[in-house]
Amino acid sequence: MRSTIALLALVIAGCASQGQRVYVAPSNDSITSTTEEGHGTTPSQTIYVVNESTVPIIVFGVALRDCENVKQQCEPRPANVKIGAGQRRVVLRVEPKSLDRGFTYRFSYSWRPEKQ
Repeated sequence: MRSTIALLALVIAGCASQGQRVYVAPSNDSITSTTEEGHGTTPSQTIYVVNESTVPIIVFGVALRDCENVKQQCEPRPANVKIGAGQRRVVLRVEPKSLDRGFTYRFSYSWRPEKQ
């Protein structure tokens, strides 16, 4: 009987905690980037920013630097990409200037929590 009551208490506690949403602050640990290789006739890399926080963010700047054979301008540029909580969005696609050679670059981005 005692073990049944203990088990019932665990089940009730587990159900109660499922209804609560855990807050995850936007930080450099919860806002990250990833790239994916493009498939097709033109080689490319698509850059995503991933928002693993529970707060929407705005990516307000992106920058390419240390570029070699990159079609896009290798400089900072303004952006306005809203990324909802738990979502990821494309912030830039990078392609080579010449298809006969490989391409390299470095990438950075600036973000802030969305004003609500």
